[in-house]
Amino acid sequence: MAWLGKPSARDDQRAEAYRLWLGRQHPLAIVSALLGTISLLDFGVLIVFQLAGLVTGILALMQLKRIARGVTQSPRSHGRRLAWVGISLSTISLFIAACVYHWYPSHLHGS
Repeated sequence: MAWLGKPSARDDQRAEAYRLWLGRQHPLAIVSALLGTISLLDFGVLIVFQLAGLVTGILALMQLKRIARGVTQSPRSHGRRLAWVGISLSTISLFIAACVYHWYPSHLHGS
């Protein structure tokens, strides 16, 4: 599928490659990366996204470890990097939120 213009065979190959890549990723790792990105974009206003990104990232890593050890079977056995991206972005967003909530109100009152 082409972004603009007429689709080519290369566009179809690229779309198929992305579809296959996404099909191998663990669902919780994908959710963690998305929540981490959203939490960073809202600068920590809604702490729910940071906490959910952390929890889903940790759960994804735990489940991926079980899959790697052979305890459970799953065709979606990839996604460690996505899980770590979600955990990292959520942690950075929590830090930003802590800074904003700690320092910003004191500047409003002149303290």
